[in-house]
Amino acid sequence: MLFNLTVLKAQSNQTVENGEQTKLITLPGGGCSYKWTVTDNAQIGFPLSNGTGNVQPFTAVNNTNKPITAHISITPLSEGFAYVANSLSNNVTVINTSTHDVVTNIPVDSQPFGVAVSPDGRRVYVVNSKNETGHAKPGVVSVIDAASNTIVGNYTVGKNAKAIVVNPDGKRAYVANESSNTVSVVDLTDNTSIPDITVTGPLGIAISVDGSRLYVGSTTAQLYVIDAATNQVLKKIPVQSTYPTAVMVSPDGSKVYVTNNTANYICVIDVATGGAQTVTVGTAPFALAITPAGDKLYVSNAISRDVTVVNTASNTVIKNLIIPSSSEGISVSPNGKQVFVVGQNPNELEVIDTSTDQLGPPIPTNQGAAISIGNFVTAGIGCSTVPITYSITVNPSPNINAPGSIAALSTHYGIASTGQVVNVGGNNLKGPIIATAPAGFEISKDDIIFKDTLMVGTEGDVAQTEVFVRLKATTPVDTYHGNIQLSSPGAEPVNVPVEGAVLTTQLNITADNKTKFFGDPLPTFTVTYTGFVNGDGPSLLTTPPTVTTTAVVSSPVGKYPINVAGAIAKNYAIAYVPGILEIVTGAISTPNAFTPNGDGINDTWDIKNLSLYAGCTVEVLNRYGQQVYYTNGYPSPWNGTFKGQQVPIGTYYYIIKLKSGTKPLTGSINIIR
Repeated sequence: MLFNLTVLKAQSNQTVENGEQTKLITLPGGGCSYKWTVTDNAQIGFPLSNGTGNVQPFTAVNNTNKPITAHISITPLSEGFAYVANSLSNNVTVINTSTHDVVTNIPVDSQPFGVAVSPDGRRVYVVNSKNETGHAKPGVVSVIDAASNTIVGNYTVGKNAKAIVVNPDGKRAYVANESSNTVSVVDLTDNTSIPDITVTGPLGIAISVDGSRLYVGSTTAQLYVIDAATNQVLKKIPVQSTYPTAVMVSPDGSKVYVTNNTANYICVIDVATGGAQTVTVGTAPFALAITPAGDKLYVSNAISRDVTVVNTASNTVIKNLIIPSSSEGISVSPNGKQVFVVGQNPNELEVIDTSTDQLGPPIPTNQGAAISIGNFVTAGIGCSTVPITYSITVNPSPNINAPGSIAALSTHYGIASTGQVVNVGGNNLKGPIIATAPAGFEISKDDIIFKDTLMVGTEGDVAQTEVFVRLKATTPVDTYHGNIQLSSPGAEPVNVPVEGAVLTTQLNITADNKTKFFGDPLPTFTVTYTGFVNGDGPSLLTTPPTVTTTAVVSSPVGKYPINVAGAIAKNYAIAYVPGILEIVTGAISTPNAFTPNGDGINDTWDIKNLSLYAGCTVEVLNRYGQQVYYTNGYPSPWNGTFKGQQVPIGTYYYIIKLKSGTKPLTGSINIIR
């Protein structure tokens, strides 16, 4: 199953904020490498416009007011792997054939020797000969899952097992067992037991491209031709090789190549005629590999430490390429571009470019006695080569717009100033803008209801909104400087400078008018306050007022000024209004008649100076001694009525008591109409 990059894209497309680190874009392995290119909007902070492998994190940049989305085109590249069997260290080294990096070392059974990759690249089969004591034992085929590079099973085969090949349909594997004189037939689908094929001294083994024929090199100097459908030996072709460590079939199936490890040549057999010829190569040819086109055959020569390149059309040597190690297993990459040679002393994998037949830098394996005869290179698995587009969206930072400045405010204590307007708005906000007024000020969105703090907008883009700011009516007299603070989650706070002055309010202190009788002590002087605001009262005066007069106890009858001065109040400018102290004789003048007829002339009984006696009583009786008028004090002169009715004309008698301890005033009064 192919790795689903579309799912990866859906899971990994990311959105970040300006200034944040992006997340590592980890691309799946399993036979794929990747190249990527930023197709647009690289200005979001990409350090590189293209690269390979995972896309590394970087600090995202967006200095605009709108989100920016960058797109990355990711192209998977099929990635091959070489599986090198190391017979002394009992493991398999996995090497990435694209990057030449060692991926891992997989422990297997003892003395791994031959390797074969399944046609789909999903399984790698490793033959473990298990001859560590010098006595042949049943071999084991370890099954490696190429996606996870783990052992997922094993099969038991014959003794001194060496080489292995897999049928092109991937259903069977064939293992040459030298000491058992058999070829094990392994069912790879349901583990059905299949009888071995009898072959004397089998070593090298190969299968035709169509899977119909199995070719087995024998120590009897014969090439066994076996029907792969029936596992029957069809014929034996004589060859000039007594130790055929490797057998290779040409891609078109017309030729079979056989090594002779005890000499310095290989045998080339014509499948149609059975005819054979030899091609001189290096000393002790050990393994064979042929290009997918079939035009070149590569022969690893263990003793002469070289690789012979053969032109398969003419069966002539193109060149002998000296390598730095003793060459063992050899395999061509599925795309035919490289040949990999397993080397010992030093332990490394040699790489040959098939276009030039030149050596590239070796790949150290650092393992013991690498052999790996057979097809040990995969083309990789699960790699879709269809590009996908991946996106990174960078949101701009939440931004509170600069609101401008505010003109200086001014008012008098007790009166809120006129509101000035500041425009508040922002972009890409994660929450409302919180506006907070400085001490002494208050803010409003409607110029009616004012508060210390208010919210503007919600989130996203907030249009410019009028916010009114004014000095509070309760702000004391002083000059003020501060900032309206604008804040929103994640946004840089903004301060709007504001200043103002509160001036004093006028407070009038008026001396209350007083009256006293000649010779009496001076009265207690009082004042009346006009102009207090904000619920203030006399108790807020830092210094109370002083009230004085020029009169003394013995001052003669007359009018004297009452003066006020000396009061201090922080928030007020004080104005003083003097009063009048009037000294009177106190003589009462009682009229002996009045005419309550409604003509506006002498309609009431006006008694001069009686108002000076606040505690006086006035009583009027008729000639029968019945009370027709009574009052405590004389706030309003009598108008000649009793119980709302006009009293009859005639003579009436009064009793006036001025104050306690004094003789009442008595007399008569006539009512005339």
